[in-house]
Amino acid sequence: MNHIRPHLICLTEHRLKESEIKKFSLDGCKLASSFCRRKSLGGEACILISNDIIFQTINLKKFCHKKTFDICAVQLHVKMINLIIFSIYSAPAGNFKQLYDSLENILNHFLQPNVTYLICGDLTINLLIKSNNPDENI
Repeated sequence: MNHIRPHLICLTEHRLKESEIKKFSLDGCKLASSFCRRKSLGGEACILISNDIIFQTINLKKFCHKKTFDICAVQLHVKMINLIIFSIYSAPAGNFKQLYDSLENILNHFLQPNVTYLICGDLTINLLIKSNNPDENI
């Protein structure tokens, strides 16, 4: 059986502490970027990248909001493509306005021509329902 090895893995809710995530890897992949909560585990985000891909980690800790929005990112230059990959977790009971504002601020901060953006993760919301009640957005 042939083994298919991913070039990129975005994980959320990994429940690892910062001391544990630094040692985390999978066969053929290394940790490229991560966000870990210091208290109240249960969100978090990380990106693993194939060992043969060159990348730059983007520090987005200042954009994270406790129990609302966890994010990490990397930038890759693959052939002729400049790519920024975001891995996001938003808590179901989080502040949605803060989530939208943070995501908009991040995208505006990195907005530049000839860059492709890939947003992965667990937003845990239903964007088709307009409601301030988190239970209705799951």
